[in-house]
Formats: sequence, C-alpha cells, structure tokens
Amino acid sequence: MKRMNHRLWCLAVVVFMTSCVPESDSDVSRGANVVRNGGFEQVEAGALPNGWQIVPAYKAKGNAAADETTRHGGQYSLKLTPNSKNSSAAYGVFQMLDVAGLKGKEITISGFVRVEGVSSTPGILLDTGKENWLILPQNTGRKFVSFNKAFSISKSISKAGLLLLVSGTTGNVWFDDVTVGTGEESSAQEDVQIPAAETDNRYVDKINTPGWQDSVYISPDGRELYFAYLPYVQKDFLDLYFGRISEKDVKERGPFRPGSHGKMNFETYKTVRKSGGSWGRPINLNINSTYSLYSVKLSHDGKELYYAIRDYKGNYGGDDIYVSRKLADGKWSKAENMGPNINTKYREDTPCLSADGKTLYFARNKQEMLGWEIMVSHRVNGKWTKAERMGKPINQSRPEKTANYQPFITADGKEFYFTRIQQLYFSRMQSDGSWAEPVKVLPKLPVSGHASVTDDGKYLYFLTAKDKKSLKREHWTIWYSERNKDGSWGEPKVVD
Repeated sequence: MKRMNHRLWCLAVVVFMTSCVPESDSDVSRGANVVRNGGFEQVEAGALPNGWQIVPAYKAKGNAAADETTRHGGQYSLKLTPNSKNSSAAYGVFQMLDVAGLKGKEITISGFVRVEGVSSTPGILLDTGKENWLILPQNTGRKFVSFNKAFSISKSISKAGLLLLVSGTTGNVWFDDVTVGTGEESSAQEDVQIPAAETDNRYVDKINTPGWQDSVYISPDGRELYFAYLPYVQKDFLDLYFGRISEKDVKERGPFRPGSHGKMNFETYKTVRKSGGSWGRPINLNINSTYSLYSVKLSHDGKELYYAIRDYKGNYGGDDIYVSRKLADGKWSKAENMGPNINTKYREDTPCLSADGKTLYFARNKQEMLGWEIMVSHRVNGKWTKAERMGKPINQSRPEKTANYQPFITADGKEFYFTRIQQLYFSRMQSDGSWAEPVKVLPKLPVSGHASVTDDGKYLYFLTAKDKKSLKREHWTIWYSERNKDGSWGEPKVVD
C-alpha cells in the first residue's frame, strides 16, 4: 500500500533562503551541533533569542519570544504563538546554518517541544534546496516531549536554513534545546543493526506477521519472494511517528527481525522456496540500511535489482529509484542512483523492468496521496531516456484526482498490472499494440496492490488487508492466486 509522504501541507518555503547568509561559525566540525543558540539562553528577557529571526513574510501572523516560565531546561525556551492572521501557510522563526558543516553529512535534528491548543500540526523544516521535514505532535499533554529525525545532506548544497513553524490561528508551541548534529559521511550499506538481544524470535521464520508487510514481489521463476517489512502496522507506525503514542501503547507488532537496522524504517527481505514447496526464513538483504528500502524488482536475468530508497543522501527528491548489480559472492553492489532522467524533485518508486531489460516502468508523485502517475523510460545504448508519462487508459487525464502506481508488466509483455487507489487493475495489450481499458483484478477484496506474476503466468502475488479488522488496523499481508483455465484469477490464498 502507498505510504504517506510525511510532511506538512503546503507550508511555504520562503524567499529569504536566497538572500540570507549564515553568521560565521568557525568552530563547526564533524560531530558538531551547527545550530547557534538552540537552547535559547542568549536573550534579553521577552525578546527573540539571539541568532533567530522571524520569517519576514510571517511577521504579522504571530509572536515569537523567549519564555522563562515554561521551559524544558535552562532559563529560557522559545515560544511561538500564532494569531488570527495565520490562516494559511505558517508562522515561525528561522536561522541560516553553516553550509560547510552540513555538506555530505549524516545529520540528526533533535530537541524538545511542548504543544498546546494548536489546530494543526507544527513542524521543523531544514531547507537545503530540498525540503527535509520533521513533523511534530499536535498535542503533547502539557509537557515537553523529545523529537529526533535523521537526514542525509547532499554534497552539492549551496544554502541551508532551519525553520521552526506552527500553522493555525490558536495555541502555543515551545521549543527547547534544538540541535542539528552532524556526523561522518555514510553509505546505504552502513552496517548499523539492532543488537541480537533486541530482536524478537516470534514469527521470524514467517513471511506474514502482525507487522506491516509491503512491496511484495515474486521472482520470474517463482522460487524467490521479496517483500518490505516494518514491525508496526501502518496505523501504529503513523501514531508513533507523530508522537501520538509511545511504543508501550502498541498492543501487537511483528518481530524485530535478525539483521534489522532500525524499528521505524522499511527493510527488504528475501525468502527462498524449499524443495517441499514451503518458504525458508526471510533473509535481510545486504543493501538495507537505516533508510527505508522497498519495492525491489529483479531484471529477468537476475543480474540487476531495482528498488526505491527514501530520504537517502544524494536523492533528487524524497524517494529515488536505485539499481544494484549482483556480485560474484551473490550479494548486491552498492546502491547506484539512476539519475535525473528517472529521478526528480518529486517522489519516484515501484520500478519494474520489462523482460528484455529495455523498458523501465515506475510511479511518480507530485502531490501527496493522489497525483501518482506511471512513467516509462527506455534503455538506449546503455543509457535510460528521460521518463515520460504513460497515456490513457493507464494514466488518466486528471492525475490530481486519482492515483496510478505500482506497475508490473508480465514476461510476455501482454498484461500490465498496476494499483489505482488501493485496488489492483490490469490491462491487456490489443492487436494494434495499445492497452485495453483496465479492469479490476480482484473485485471481491476490499483493497489490493503490489501485483507481480511468475513467468509462466500461473501465479499472482499481491498485498491485501483481508477483512474489516485488518482494514481498521491497516494491516497488510501477502497473498497469492492461481490462474484459472479461463484466464481469470482463482480464490486468494494467504502465503505461509
């Protein structure tokens, strides 16, 4: 199923980014905090803390000042109070950061926040030419709560600004001890794993668990099954992400699988079919890291693996498509970004390669939940052409009103599967080479997605939430169907 793109709605990125220059900060070094006065202690009482400015376009939309009555630590916090003029965009403060201290770095934004009475979600934006968002809770229960989120910063940035923002016209938000900590450069293959003592042996031999299964893919020969996995179901994950609950509030989750690099990011696993037909223990792919990696697809010869990585260093947008090549030892090579003909400032994911290796299909999103379109690129003399949107009837004339994503083309090139607003569709190629009007694949299921079909055309693997309880929990599991003699798909069966 599609995941939310975790960012605030339409908060303006302001023009001051092109004109403001950060104050000199000669002591910035590897591992340093590049925020100046993030504890808000350098201040004249009642004034804005030193080093911070109100976003120029927002000055009439609220008040920002140091507060000595409500704070997490030290003498002051920063208090933001929007007013009735803040009915669109947001109110907030900013600070320009030292670019040299951020380039090519792994950074973590952290600190403490208290939120009371606001009508919409506050957030933090690190703008480096790319928008790096940290969404904060809408209500913290009259107390400060901690926040932190990691990002990878491109080596090519020319500016960097940190914005603390609140939308809506009521309430108060307090920030304290805000830091942007930098670290060494990293790669998508960094080996930072959950210690074995923290993993969970329940369900580790299973494919479907009480956690979130996603991005299922069956290999052409039907012997390998790939899927993305996160221990929490979608609803619990979002509640954890936005700080609405803590881990102790989660009633049921999947295992922290051996080799996992984190609890809040997707990782992709492979399981191999045994001689008796059952599936082996899922194995963590060597290309996983602390960044969500999902939607893998093999080339037909098994030598290339295509997939998406979210928020990775060097991404053109939030999610980019990557490729790895199989090494002599059977592992996959380092992630290689497919470049600007495929990836853009928008989201790109769910790649699928034609059997001859010459055509790449994938999804691109220019909005949020809607606005998804299926794109196509061709390999010419070893290079991928600039991707173009597929026409009707696969895509529709008003993409902002719908969503078409998760493409898959069968080995014979005659059937094209995709998801349209959480329902699987397929189209058959007609004698003139055009695609027929798409029809639902599994109309009896409440939701379905992420289709893939074995080379022989006999088996369809997909995701679904099988009943009302699963739908309520947003719990996706992996299923398959066998093709009937008339070409339709048979009764769905759960994997495992």
